[in-house]
Amino acid sequence: MRDYVPEEEFTLEDILREFGSGPDTPPPEPVLPGMPEAFPTLPEIPELPPDACSEELNREEETQEEPAEAPKEPKRRKPKRVRKEKKPLAEVSDDPYVDDFEALEGDEADYAFSMSPGKAEKKQRQPRMEQIPEVPEKVRSAESILRDVETREKSMDLRLRICLVVTVVNLLLAIYHGIGLHWIHGFENVAALGVISLLLLLCAVGVAYDVIYKGLRQLGGSHYGSEAFLPILSVAGVVEAVFAIIAGRLPFCALVSMNLLCALWAQQRQAEALRSAALVLQGTALHGVRRIDGAWQGHSAAARGEADTEYFEAMLESDGPQKKVLRVYVPIAIVLSLLLAGLAALLGQLNFFWIWTALLLVASPISCFLCFALPNGLLVDRLARKKAALCGWYGAQVLNRCEALFLRNGELFPEGSLKLSGIKVFGSYQSGQVMSYAAAVLQGTGCDAASVLTSAGEPLPLIGALRAFDEGGYSGEIGTDTVLVGTLSFLKRMGVHLESGARVRQALYVAINGELAGLIALRYEASTGVQRALKSLSGRSAPAPVISGGDVLITPAMLRAKFRLPLDRLICPPLRERLRCAGITACGEDLQGAVVAKGGLEPISAVCMGAKALVTAVHTALVLSVLAGIVGMIVIFLLATTDGMALVTCARLLGFALIWGAAFLIAAMSVLKK
Repeated sequence: MRDYVPEEEFTLEDILREFGSGPDTPPPEPVLPGMPEAFPTLPEIPELPPDACSEELNREEETQEEPAEAPKEPKRRKPKRVRKEKKPLAEVSDDPYVDDFEALEGDEADYAFSMSPGKAEKKQRQPRMEQIPEVPEKVRSAESILRDVETREKSMDLRLRICLVVTVVNLLLAIYHGIGLHWIHGFENVAALGVISLLLLLCAVGVAYDVIYKGLRQLGGSHYGSEAFLPILSVAGVVEAVFAIIAGRLPFCALVSMNLLCALWAQQRQAEALRSAALVLQGTALHGVRRIDGAWQGHSAAARGEADTEYFEAMLESDGPQKKVLRVYVPIAIVLSLLLAGLAALLGQLNFFWIWTALLLVASPISCFLCFALPNGLLVDRLARKKAALCGWYGAQVLNRCEALFLRNGELFPEGSLKLSGIKVFGSYQSGQVMSYAAAVLQGTGCDAASVLTSAGEPLPLIGALRAFDEGGYSGEIGTDTVLVGTLSFLKRMGVHLESGARVRQALYVAINGELAGLIALRYEASTGVQRALKSLSGRSAPAPVISGGDVLITPAMLRAKFRLPLDRLICPPLRERLRCAGITACGEDLQGAVVAKGGLEPISAVCMGAKALVTAVHTALVLSVLAGIVGMIVIFLLATTDGMALVTCARLLGFALIWGAAFLIAAMSVLKK
């Protein structure tokens, strides 16, 4: 469950109690949940005399009373607006020896989260809450998906290759006739080319029988898809080919074969995507990437949590947006093409199947069949190499709405990347005592340095009165000793005297009873996977990375120096806010968008960025498909009614399809850039 620390609110009774009109005991300081109050105590505020306090309150009440008749003020000119310079959020020095908390002096509250630069953020924003969809009754497990794909893989690959060869030969015949080449003996006759093209189309129809049968089932039901074009288009293409051979022109068989090939390829890509995603579930140490609504200043944030494999399998085959859009577009396009073909045939005295086949071809571009299968297949293959997988289109929608991403300490620096570099003690303290005291303080804070110090030191003593400070450190009581552990600037603010030479890069400073006891130098090793992940999160469309965790040495300046990246969008809240974010655990109540079988930041950032890229690519492909269909039908109808149908040849329709197909490929390949 998530642990939220409520913000402190002050009432009138608290103010009166603070200034002496209430009980003499001051209110306790806010501490972290489960941590009692400890050293150091805040300086007491001098109390005002009771008479002065009551006179001041009476004076304020008198000023708030409205007069009976307010005199009319003369009209004043509206002063000119002065453009104020925007105040930077948290300026961090580039010097790796300077702590980030020194740069935040006086501005600890100015770490406000800005989702879109240049726009003012709302102070209170209601998070968008969604209900978790119910798991369907019939769910295929990962083992059954792998078994089905393996049994169909060989036959599907063979049929796809045959259809590819047949389509390529048919397209070459269309290009040969369209360019006007007649240098091959025996191919000068258009009727002969038409017969060959028709035979190749019949071969493609026999090979792609499964997608045609799927289209027949869609036509018989109410769930239309892109495959619903194929049965009608195949019949219309064969009939049109017969009339074209009689009329002495080349039929549109090559384009019909190309649509069958695209539908068969989409089915094969979808099967491979299911297999790659199911293989991720075979890994060990699975974690779920979940969206936590309202976790970061009212915005949704992504974080690593528990994995629900059953729900992942149920949502893996969730319907994409193409089914919702095509469910409306396909029947309208079929009926509209039928009406326009009949009207144009009556007005222009032309063959009905000639016009109708051309209208059906432009109404069903290749992007109509591949709008989801191609970008999803490319993304699934890319994520599988990083041991991650999205929960289908449902998972892409879940993670697409994440506006922040929590960066845990173990994700920025995985296990083995943090090592002990050395220790220096001061005074009469021993190194074992300093390390055990520091490990005891850091044990419950989420700082990985605690495990490093524990392996090298003695058994940990009992710790009490543990507190965290936004300045970058912790305090605790071990027996009669008060221990401070934190950065150099933290000890300075706590009034600890620092000796000369106590200035070491990436070191934890330990003070016992207000006296510097030692410093522990740590070495953080940067990995290339985390560097790639941070680089991908630097884009404007990426979720804002938020540092969460109790390691006070992990700061924006330190990450910039380690990974050699600008990291302008990186957010580093105060320490207590970081601990609160680290304590938020993604559980079953939060929406799961992906599953990862690998530690570190790279797989989590890959699924978050991949979800946003997939949603953008699929929506763009759908817009291109519908736009190409509308524009194509308008152009064909105008040409048919203005005696320009002779310009509608197989080669020109192929050029029209390739132009829109190139735009679709550019949109689909965008999933590989992020």
